Amino acid sequence: MPFEIKVTNAWVNRIVGDRQPNTTKTYTFTSPKYYKADSKLVPSGLLGPVQIVQSTAEPPLSKSGRGLDSECQKAPSTST
Repeated sequence: MPFEIKVTNAWVNRIVGDRQPNTTKTYTFTSPKYYKADSKLVPSGLLGPVQIVQSTAEPPLSKSGRGLDSECQKAPSTST
């Protein structure tokens, strides 16, 4: 079964990218100029080893005997 992983870059790295010489399109607008074209990039995205594990176990039961997913989907009761 195919799946998709979306990875996000750190905002500071996008700002540094926009400050590069000969950049024709920028994606950020900030008034303070804390970051320059030669600023160090910060680690972002998938850091370290990544494992994709397929589980066939049933979800755990809550104290009521129902699955935890059903507990999360219940709307809290409110009274005024």
